[in-house]
Amino acid sequence: MKPITVKTNGEAPQRSRRRGCLARFLAHALVFLVVGSALALGAGRFLTQTDELAPADAILVLGGGYPRRAFHGVELFEQGYADKVLFSGGTYEDACVTISDPCESLTAALREELPEWAGIILIEDGESTYDEALALREMVEEEGWDSVILVTDPFHTRRAGLTFRALLPDVAIILSAASSPKYDVARWYSTEDGLVMVFDEMIKLGYYWLHYGIAPFGW
Repeated sequence: MKPITVKTNGEAPQRSRRRGCLARFLAHALVFLVVGSALALGAGRFLTQTDELAPADAILVLGGGYPRRAFHGVELFEQGYADKVLFSGGTYEDACVTISDPCESLTAALREELPEWAGIILIEDGESTYDEALALREMVEEEGWDSVILVTDPFHTRRAGLTFRALLPDVAIILSAASSPKYDVARWYSTEDGLVMVFDEMIKLGYYWLHYGIAPFGW
């Protein structure tokens, strides 16, 4: 009996290769998803950087986040960490009304019984974290300060710390985060506020890296 020869057009091997490619793609996608999810879930802790408190020449309350940041600055003043409290931020116009971050923060601080005899200084030319760092650098040069406690929200501490330390390398920057009830460091993804805060801050970290050369991973 003659052997039977079966002719094929190569479709079966091609289907096999396609299945192999698809399997590899799905495997890589799964790995990417798992790793990406792990990094995303850790974003809250990545963004939050705080330091051990120590006496300083001044306490700087960054603009925004009032009254929480202002209240925290008052607490630090009352605990004796510094005898000067600075309030920085920008000035905006809303519905023909001029709104100043520093003035809003100061109002909240006085309401929290910050004494008027405290060394209060308003810095009203800081439209961004970078601008606030530039303004503080000028003041540090005038006053000869060696250390400053920086008060901001938890998710903002990494970018603020990196920016101020890049622009004031000879000044000890001590980060202190104000309480933020809408932001859970461990479960930031569980609320709309947390999602907005983290994704907005990650975008700003990337911008600062590209625009100012301040890498988000340095410390």
